[in-house]
Amino acid sequence: MLRKTLSGLPIARRAFSSRAACRQVELGVDNQSEPVGATIILPSLSIVENSENTGIPGLFSDSVLKDIWTEQTAQKLDDLKYGISESPLRSTLESAFVEYNSNKNVFLKGHKTSAANLMEDFAITTNNPTIDKYYKLLSKTAKKPTEQFVFQNASAIYNLYYFLSSLKPNPDNTVAKVGVEELYKTPDVFSEIKNAPRPEFESQIEASFGSLQEFKTLLLSTAKAVKGNGYTWLVYKFRQPELGQETRDLSRFSSLAILNTYNHGTPHHFRAGQISNARAFKKQKSESSEEDDGSFAMYKIDIPSLEQAQDTYDPLKYVYEPLMAIGNNPSFYLRDYGVFGKASYLENVWNCIDWSVVETRWANRALSTRR
Repeated sequence: MLRKTLSGLPIARRAFSSRAACRQVELGVDNQSEPVGATIILPSLSIVENSENTGIPGLFSDSVLKDIWTEQTAQKLDDLKYGISESPLRSTLESAFVEYNSNKNVFLKGHKTSAANLMEDFAITTNNPTIDKYYKLLSKTAKKPTEQFVFQNASAIYNLYYFLSSLKPNPDNTVAKVGVEELYKTPDVFSEIKNAPRPEFESQIEASFGSLQEFKTLLLSTAKAVKGNGYTWLVYKFRQPELGQETRDLSRFSSLAILNTYNHGTPHHFRAGQISNARAFKKQKSESSEEDDGSFAMYKIDIPSLEQAQDTYDPLKYVYEPLMAIGNNPSFYLRDYGVFGKASYLENVWNCIDWSVVETRWANRALSTRR
């Protein structure tokens, strides 16, 4: 029932099956209501709240900003609530959004603070409680094919938040459609860079990329290379401490990095270790005395050998902390800049980066790796 219901969603959300309708009556919810016990809201964005009827000066017109945040995100939020309400793991997914304390929350009954819990908090806690809840939901659904609908809607909101929350208005930018001649321009890597970060963070950029000019060129070129929907991320890559090593200074293992995600991908390692898990499954299956009746399709997958996997094996566990994102979706730039205007759009994005937000995220995480 679930698969049939979800597959029908893109087509104007057709009527539920009788079984789904009965289930909703029993639970006292409908497809427009929030799941019971959880408050699922959009993360607040000061730049949107302060840009009513003006868009983001120097980057987005008012109509584009309203479309990508107010309208599209409202639909994603509604779909997210619906997906959770129809999920067989509803209680588990709702728990990511429930405000709780350890004594009263029904979802965390019996939950005890442990070293493992503290290690998890180390990796996911930020200064925004709402976006932390989206992170927890993504981590719960990333490896569950039946929750793909929930994951996609949650990641769409999560990614867009990191893009818009890293911006500030810049009226000096020119927002206009450009002609085909824009495609033949060569970036001037020797010109003075506008909107540079403060010296402390610039020194971190130089340590990771060589110079601010190289960093800007790599960041915008990486974003320009994305065809279709996706995001270009600046992340802080750091080693997650192991149990018993929480007080070690691991900052020497840390650096800034740039990466692309496509469609609903996120910069986190939610699905890491799938080859190792498949290899363990194959080994367990080979040791079993039961005959293969053909129901285990994974057993027939050609799993890489240990030697082949060693080339991609990472002996240290790293975490990617998002510092900022650049949205590359055509819907972000086509209406204001035209079909040839992506380079102009990306240049304006650079000039609108709010480095104080980026630097705060970096400083909070950099300090935590030294504690």
